[in-house]
Amino acid sequence: IDNARRNQLRPLETLTEYLDIDIINHLRQIDIEINIPNKKAEETEDFSSKFIGKQLLLVEDNQINAEIAKELISLAGPSVKIAKDGETALHIMNTSPEYTFDLIMMDIQMPGLDGYETTKLIRKIGSDYAKNIPIVALTANTFATIDAKARHCGMNDIIVKPIELEKLTKLFHKFFNKRM
Repeated sequence: IDNARRNQLRPLETLTEYLDIDIINHLRQIDIEINIPNKKAEETEDFSSKFIGKQLLLVEDNQINAEIAKELISLAGPSVKIAKDGETALHIMNTSPEYTFDLIMMDIQMPGLDGYETTKLIRKIGSDYAKNIPIVALTANTFATIDAKARHCGMNDIIVKPIELEKLTKLFHKFFNKRM
């Protein structure tokens, strides 16, 4: 990774208290420099196989954020397909067989169709699958108005960026243990 890109990835340092040893080692292998005190393996939970077989659609317009989120999510087990914007997410949802995805994580602020509008359009596809698939808002803001707006447009939950592994796994337990 060149220095400019490494500097863009510096926000990962804010996640240090939430990352387990396997994730830390994996991020180091893909050449992301993180100043993290060594954690003992017995202090961490093994997330690598809990959600294997689950499929997640990640809708994120920022390529670096998408790559980081994909790495974190994948380490917990789910397969991740990235949609670069709302239009792409709609295309994927309209052309994929029903029940391809178990969860959608949707960035709220995107050019073109934002996350709110994309969620409304997914919910209008017409199938029970599209009406009921869990959609989780991704946002850097924690304002109550964002949470209310997300729920009003059909989102089921909200997760704040940078993504904290502990909250991510709680979210997976909440939605992956349900069957639509």
